[in-house]
Amino acid sequence: MDVFGGAPRFLAYPRTFTVQSGADALLKCQITGDPQPSIAWEKDKAPIAPAGRFRVQAEGNVYSLLVSRVTPEDGGQYICKAKNSVGETYAAATLKVEPGEPCCEGHPDDWAPVFLARPLSLRVGRGEDVAFSCRVLGQPGPVLEWEKDGRKLSDLFESSHFCVGKEPEDWHFLRIFGSRPP
Repeated sequence: MDVFGGAPRFLAYPRTFTVQSGADALLKCQITGDPQPSIAWEKDKAPIAPAGRFRVQAEGNVYSLLVSRVTPEDGGQYICKAKNSVGETYAAATLKVEPGEPCCEGHPDDWAPVFLARPLSLRVGRGEDVAFSCRVLGQPGPVLEWEKDGRKLSDLFESSHFCVGKEPEDWHFLRIFGSRPP
């Protein structure tokens, strides 16, 4: 049984963000409910069929919508709807699409880092492990630095308390072991 039970509710909302045309966009949210809710995505109030460039995924209570090779027409308001026999809820986020532009004169192949997927705020119990991920593109490849309240993690915690790394397709992660209160 779900700890919170009852009607669906968002533990983390999808975030509004900007992505360059041609890149992938990932909208994520965390939803709880008992019984487990069914999830549907909409764009500008029209249902999204999970096919072609649109993929819907669920991992535990984290739900995501991946839009591959974003075009300007993909910009707009996206809504995640969660429904079960007890109730329903929804959350909206706006996707803005910008044309890709080089960042530096003299280096036409270089461009500033852009987040394709930002880290999601998550709620976990004391002592639980937690993982954050994001997808960042840039040329040359960006180096990520994770912070808490504006301070480097290495200044706050022992190295055995967390690990960072990079996975294929420009995904970066942060894992924190045995989370503590703020």
